[in-house]
This record gives sequence, C-alpha cells and structure tokens, in this order.
Amino acid sequence: MLEIPSSLLDQVIAHCRAALPEEACGLLVGPAGGDLVDEVVPAENLAHLPTAYLLDPLVYLRSDLAAEARGGALLGVFHSHPSSEARPSATDISEAPNPGWHYLVVGLGGPVPEVRSWRIVGDEVTEEPVSC
Repeated sequence: MLEIPSSLLDQVIAHCRAALPEEACGLLVGPAGGDLVDEVVPAENLAHLPTAYLLDPLVYLRSDLAAEARGGALLGVFHSHPSSEARPSATDISEAPNPGWHYLVVGLGGPVPEVRSWRIVGDEVTEEPVSC
C-alpha cells in the first residue's frame, strides 16, 4: 500500500493540472524500505508530450542523493494522463525502471482527478491501495 499525506497528494494533483496539456511527472520520496511518502519532487517533463513523459535525469540524481543523505530513498514516480484514466499505458509498463517502486498515476480525463497506484514487475501490473 502506498501511503501519502493528503497535502502531498494535493501537490501532485496541482502539478499535474499545471502541466496540461502535457503529461506531468515527478518523484515520490520517503524513508528507505517503507511505503510512506514524505516528500514529492515535481519535475519538468522533458518530452513535452501529452502521451509520454521523460523525467529530467538531474532531478532524479539530485533527489536520490538528497534522499540517501537523510536516510531516505526514492519510493517511486508519479505522472499524469491528461485525457485518460489512471491506468499504466503500455509505454509506462515497458519503461518502468524499478520493480520495487510505486507508480502513481493521476488521470485527468474526467471531471475529478483519479489517483491510483500500481506495482509494475516486468509485464505484471498490480493495483495497490492508496492511503491518505
């Protein structure tokens, strides 16, 4: 289960809305070995596309080093789907870099943002609960 305080989830959703019509992206940070997000790191989508994202490698590196310096870790990534549901696309699945990560997807295709989290291990995709 992914645990994320509602204030941080609000930041994620705000970043996703601000990036429209492009996909938004960012990192989820928390205590190493845990599932509790205590920081979100919004990032620029270097792909600048409505159907794909490319997280800035410098943001990734700096966030990873900063998390490790405080005993934390990168717990996952978030991104948006500007006009569809919060389900990983075939591209999301094929490019998922870490089988231990949480993959939080924000669907903006409806009147209310849909937030869902996934575990992606190879081609196996499993939804997990999100606790706020």
